[in-house]
Amino acid sequence: MNIANIHKMSSSLAALTQSCQKPGSNWFAKLEETGWLNHQIIILNAVLKIVDMIILKQAPVFVHCSDGWDRVSILP
Repeated sequence: MNIANIHKMSSSLAALTQSCQKPGSNWFAKLEETGWLNHQIIILNAVLKIVDMIILKQAPVFVHCSDGWDRVSILP
């Protein structure tokens, strides 16, 4: 699904938090630079695919990170 690893997500969240603490005239540009919204879009697209597999196709789904570690197991 091309979801970033935990290190990139944490870095992005830290940048978002820092941007929110010091809003200014270029806040939207800083928000874009954090990459946070892009991460959320990718995650929500992955959720849509997972829901489609479970609900519409009634297929089991196994979610894991790119290194193969399981994150969540979901069964229909």
